Amino acid sequence: MKHRHLLVAIALCVALPVLNSSAQSGLPPIRSSSGIGQGADAEFMRAKGANPNTLDFTVDEATMAGLSVSPKGNAVVFDLLGHIYRLPINGGVAESLTQDSGIAVNAHPRFSPDGNRIVFVSDRGGQDNLWVMNADGSNARILYSDPMMRFTDPAWSPDGKTIVAVRNLASPGRGWHRRTWALALVPASGGKPRELLAGTSDQYYAPTFSPDGRYVYFHSAVMAFRGLSIFQYRQKVKRIELATGKVETMTNPELPDTTKDKIASPWVMAYHELPDRSPAEMEPHPDPSGRYIAYAKEMPEGNTFWRRHHLKGTTALVLLDTQTRSEKVLVDPVTRDVSRSHAYYVDTQMPGHDWTPDGKSVLFWREGHLWKVDVASNAVTRIPFTARYQRTVSELVKPRLDAANAVNFTPRLYMWPVLSPDRRTLVFGAIGRLWRKDMAGGAATPLIAGDGKGPAEFAPAWSPDGSKLAFATWHDEKLGALHVLDVASGRIVQSCAGPTAFIHPRWEKGGTLVVTARSVAPTEGSPWDGAGWELRRLNPAGCAETRITSLVFSQPAGILADGRISFTRQSRSKNPMVMMEPYLRASICGSTARQA
Repeated sequence: MKHRHLLVAIALCVALPVLNSSAQSGLPPIRSSSGIGQGADAEFMRAKGANPNTLDFTVDEATMAGLSVSPKGNAVVFDLLGHIYRLPINGGVAESLTQDSGIAVNAHPRFSPDGNRIVFVSDRGGQDNLWVMNADGSNARILYSDPMMRFTDPAWSPDGKTIVAVRNLASPGRGWHRRTWALALVPASGGKPRELLAGTSDQYYAPTFSPDGRYVYFHSAVMAFRGLSIFQYRQKVKRIELATGKVETMTNPELPDTTKDKIASPWVMAYHELPDRSPAEMEPHPDPSGRYIAYAKEMPEGNTFWRRHHLKGTTALVLLDTQTRSEKVLVDPVTRDVSRSHAYYVDTQMPGHDWTPDGKSVLFWREGHLWKVDVASNAVTRIPFTARYQRTVSELVKPRLDAANAVNFTPRLYMWPVLSPDRRTLVFGAIGRLWRKDMAGGAATPLIAGDGKGPAEFAPAWSPDGSKLAFATWHDEKLGALHVLDVASGRIVQSCAGPTAFIHPRWEKGGTLVVTARSVAPTEGSPWDGAGWELRRLNPAGCAETRITSLVFSQPAGILADGRISFTRQSRSKNPMVMMEPYLRASICGSTARQA
């Protein structure tokens, strides 16, 4: 399941407190929007399960609503809970335009320059691709279908012939957990995308054309790492000149924008240690004249009050004069941006905003409502709306299994499979225990007798002669331990415990173990995402440990035929292009051997 579906479910929970029944609201029935659309997958869109659930309620609030104003200035479209709605510009009853899309999610709507079409993002074909429909919701059709691409933030060229959008690409070997944001140009009549901007350290968001079609405005960010988390910094509003490909930063100067001078961060870096901590800038939208840009800007000295907590920083809507480069704050605060969140788990960092055709006002979303700010006076006016939400959703999966007390059942996840040297016995992990199975047949039995309620067992490793088996355990209170099992008797003959986490034991010829380990403070909690891992040699007879080298992650070592130890080492790099490759290069993450 993609993350966007999770966001829709969360948004639904936010909207529930303001629900009213459709009968009480007096809203007219929602009409059909003339079919599922050309290129849609009817089976994907069908609600699954024996008892699908029908939702039917009304709301007067929305969550993270992206919006677009019609060229005539008489209507606004916005997304709400996976549907796209059209609303009179001054408020009123919103009409759903995507009612026949089943369980699909529809978002990021933008009016065409003539106001007759709407481009949007939908997964009704099985992936987040670009779609176009008529302004009344009819004649929906896909522009380009590719299961290996996801699109967000589409915008039209002034002549209506091209659409620029953010294209998400999965990283080979890592999937959508590690993806790259690029800018692509797609023919409005349909066809293969053409790359506009792409990179490995720079990521690109929120593109939109200048009114004369000369530029595409956007904001970019640089990736940085901390532990297993990835965040972004140096979000800057920029533009690219289409004729020349020249990229220009529109706001305050940044550090030299060359690969050698960028810092791709280093695994030990925290946000406050970054070399460029200038406020994040996002979502640039030029006004109809092309002189002014409305964009979102992080205000580090502000204060956000959220759920009885005071959080440092706000996000403001700012007006930039592209000729004088002077700025004016229009609204502070607006919706808090998510530029400091985990970089790979958000599609957009702000819900977006748009100008009225006369260039006098900007519409935006904040605190569940749509608003309009007058550029000259900074006066803010709420745009009230009521929307009926109606959708049939798949039946909620509710597994009913008491795994702790079950006598026989089939696990869905198997881990740590290791075959004995004589290839007769398999040891593997499931539901927190290690199991032993004869390869000739028969049922799997627990490696360690008992009720299975002890510490979690994992990371088994056979000795070279097959007579012993080393494995690790973890208990949140007792912490980690390393054990050696005598295979013939089934008894644990040696144990080494302490304030340590052990994983990936490997046997040496002399009977010692090379193990990945790190010291753990009793109050630290889970150590598995932390730093401080080491390769250690451990003699299980007396539990004496000798440090071999430090590691970045809890990664395994290998024992070579000549007795040397091999392991991967992540060195620091000043080249972010290397750090962000889907596969780390040998010069950065290679095999290093050391004499035992």
